[in-house]
Amino acid sequence: MPNQSNHRTVDGSEVGGESVQGGTARTSERERPKLLYYPCCGHDLADPMRYFVDDCEVFWFVDRGTVPGIEGGFERWMAEHLKMRLIRSVEKRVEARSEYMFRGQMRRRFSPRWLEQIYQHVETGRKIKVIRKKGLGEYTFRHHLEAVDVFFYRGDSWGEGGSGIGWLKPPKIYQVLNKLVDGGLLVTDGSNSDSYKNREEFIRYRLRYGSERESDEALLARVQSFRAYGCSFDCEGLAGHRYGPTLIWRVQKRPRENQQTSAAAERG
Repeated sequence: MPNQSNHRTVDGSEVGGESVQGGTARTSERERPKLLYYPCCGHDLADPMRYFVDDCEVFWFVDRGTVPGIEGGFERWMAEHLKMRLIRSVEKRVEARSEYMFRGQMRRRFSPRWLEQIYQHVETGRKIKVIRKKGLGEYTFRHHLEAVDVFFYRGDSWGEGGSGIGWLKPPKIYQVLNKLVDGGLLVTDGSNSDSYKNREEFIRYRLRYGSERESDEALLARVQSFRAYGCSFDCEGLAGHRYGPTLIWRVQKRPRENQQTSAAAERG
C-alpha cells in the first residue's frame, strides 16, 4: 500500500489556472500538496478515493463524456464512507476556450465544465480538494498539472466507448513519467498499454481465459519488479480489480541520460 506522508495544507483557492492544482513549479516540493490524477475515469471514483485519501490532498477526475460522480451522490458517498463533509463547492464552465479531440478526420468541440470541492474530515479537520471535470484528459494533463504523485488509470479501451488513448505506451507514457514525481505511484490495470517487443508488464497478471482466479495474496506474492521506459517499477499493493488487477507500482527514475537513451531506443 502507499506510504503515508506528512499532509500539506489545501487552500480554498478559486478554480482556474495554476491555483486549482494546489501546487505549481513555483511551489517547493515540500509545500506542494500531493496530487492524484485519473483521466478517462467515467464514474470510477470510489477506489481511488478509498485507497489514496490518506496519502493525497488534491484529486483530479476527468472524463470527456460526463462530470464524474458516484451513483447516489458523490457528496453522500464521501460522508458515509470516508467521513468527509463538503465545506465548499464551485462550479466552473469554460465558454471562451474550447478543447479539441482528434480521432482520424473527426473533430469535436465542446466547452468543458467542472466542480472544485473542498472536503474536511469530521474527526481530524484535515482538508482535501477534489476536482471533477468533464473535459479531455490529455488537455488537462498538459495545461493544468505540473507534477503528479499518483497516476491512476484503468477500465479504458481502444474502442467500444473507450478513449483510444495509449497512456501506457510510447510516446504518451514518457509524458506521464516526466510529470510523475520520482518515487511516485502508477496505479493501473494495464488499459491501453504497450505489448510491442514483449512489453507486457502492465497486463502480465491479468486472468487468462479459462484459468481460475487466484486470491489477492497469491497474486501479489508472484508479482515481480521490472525495468522499462527508463524507470524501475516495484509493486506495493493492489487497488481493486477492473479489466485486471489494479496494481500499485512505485516508480523510481533512472538518471536523465538513461531515460533519453531508452526513449530513443523505443522510437527506433
